[in-house]
Amino acid sequence: MKKLILLFTILLFGLCSFGAEKLPIKIAPVNDMSTIHDEAEVGDIVEFKIVRDVIKNDKVFIHEGTKIYGQIDYIKENGWCFDNAQIEFKNFEIIPENGKILKFESSLTIDGFEMLQYYYPKWKRGFQYIGSAFRGKEIDLANDKDVIFNIWYNLK
Repeated sequence: MKKLILLFTILLFGLCSFGAEKLPIKIAPVNDMSTIHDEAEVGDIVEFKIVRDVIKNDKVFIHEGTKIYGQIDYIKENGWCFDNAQIEFKNFEIIPENGKILKFESSLTIDGFEMLQYYYPKWKRGFQYIGSAFRGKEIDLANDKDVIFNIWYNLK
């Protein structure tokens, strides 16, 4: 009987989150963001912009170019031997054209090793990959790089 109740509870909670509709939002950083010299700190507000229109019910829900603000929730500095820096965001805030503030939670993790794909020129990436084996990579996002991240807005 206990197993049946446990199974029912697990299924009930699983179905609650399964039916939640989420809108994908593609964002790009506006300001430079870096873990070099401890420039980014927990609690900092980072400005992003929405790269593509967000569509809801065949209408534009949030327009391209709208500003979105994310609060840094966690920072991990780089270390030795592939120990790369990380920045995590959990809380986001959008102020669309209609002026109604949308606050929501979505998980976004930026990893120093993953940022190597945006390192140009491409032939220098090999040296960066080898260097990360000895010393983990820092995060250094300048707004001139074409970096796009995905976050999700939960519809209620």
